[in-house]
Amino acid sequence: MENLNSFIFYSSTQKNMIKIGGFLIVCISLVYLLNRSYQESYFLNASDYNVYLESGNSEKLKSVEKEIDFWKQKLDHAPSQYTYSKKVASGMMESFAIERDINTLNEATHLLESIHADVNSKDVSVMRNLARNYISQHRFLDAKSILKKAEKNGEGLQETKAILSDVYLELGDINKAERYLEGAFPDNKEFHYLIRKAKLADHKGDLEAAIGLLEGASAIAEEMNNKDLSYWSWSNLGDFYGHAGRLEDSYNAYLSALEIKPYESYPLYGIAWISFSHLKNYKEAHRILDKIHERSSDPKYYDQKAQVSQAEGNTIDYEIYNRRYINEIKKAAYGGMYAPVWIEYGLSFDQDNSELIDRAQQEVDARPVPQSQALLAWAYFHNGELSKAVEIMDSKVYEKCYEPSVLYQMAEIYKADRRYEVVSDLKSELQASIYELGPAMAPIVDRL
Repeated sequence: MENLNSFIFYSSTQKNMIKIGGFLIVCISLVYLLNRSYQESYFLNASDYNVYLESGNSEKLKSVEKEIDFWKQKLDHAPSQYTYSKKVASGMMESFAIERDINTLNEATHLLESIHADVNSKDVSVMRNLARNYISQHRFLDAKSILKKAEKNGEGLQETKAILSDVYLELGDINKAERYLEGAFPDNKEFHYLIRKAKLADHKGDLEAAIGLLEGASAIAEEMNNKDLSYWSWSNLGDFYGHAGRLEDSYNAYLSALEIKPYESYPLYGIAWISFSHLKNYKEAHRILDKIHERSSDPKYYDQKAQVSQAEGNTIDYEIYNRRYINEIKKAAYGGMYAPVWIEYGLSFDQDNSELIDRAQQEVDARPVPQSQALLAWAYFHNGELSKAVEIMDSKVYEKCYEPSVLYQMAEIYKADRRYEVVSDLKSELQASIYELGPAMAPIVDRL
């Protein structure tokens, strides 16, 4: 009996030990997998980009300002030499690209307009540069108008048609955008053809094709050893990889862009967004943004600071930065560049939105793309006019735009219209796009 009891005790203990051992193996495996997953997701390393945060852009700006001063002095001695004015305007645009001071952009535009008037519309290069400035100012109809004059002139048609393709895409006329693109580049293997074809593919919702085209353009730029084109390729690939959820590729693309132009801020904003939206490292995102702000006047700083503050639950800082963002972009110097943003902000308050509806309609008139139409629908929705909002979404936006912010507006409007099956599909798309929308949108999307 004693031997039997001993056997039972031993067998029971052995079984318990086996269970405990199995449990420990499972725990160790889980810890290993979680740690591996953490390491794979936490690919950002501050040592990769600290050098770019600390180096700033002062040396590059000094060089650009020295160039501007040189041509200004030449212009002072020979005011009739408009080629000197062109050099000054070119320098100002380079300065704006680095520092994002809106006053510099406006000054360059005024100077180009003055040159254009003085030479009686005969210099096509001035027209094209002026069109580029108008595009930067989101004055797309003005850009189209002056480019049509340049097209009629007939000089340098390839470049003129290429920029017209850009403008028609911005205006939502895809057929003309494609026609001008194909007309400008019979050889569809050129860099400038591929980057525009990539934008068209992205506009149509074919992100995979867009990435392939951009990668092809990047390879051409590298082969040409053209730093400007390589920088443009890598910074845009950083964005496209992010949209596709390829975040480590996005990070490395931004680093490649910074290696070429260490004084640029755009790739650093992309890295800050990865830190914020993917890794939820809000402290590091704040640090990166604050360092960028030391050298750049881009209003994007206040927007991203507000979003990070909102995600970490700091409502006071969120309100402060959000208000500073709106106050900045509503300044007269920005014209209508950020009109959709402050219109949407105004709609968030309970009030009579008839004035904002009129302003949203102006956006549609100036730029009849699905994003503008969605804004108009959103304005009607917030004014209690659901049927009008639904009509616009159905006819002008649905299956015509795939931007997450637009899909969210669509989902809210369709939810109010009790179109739950469509809302369910949109909700799935939005949940897959939280990285682009930002963490604060996750619970809002979940409630759809």
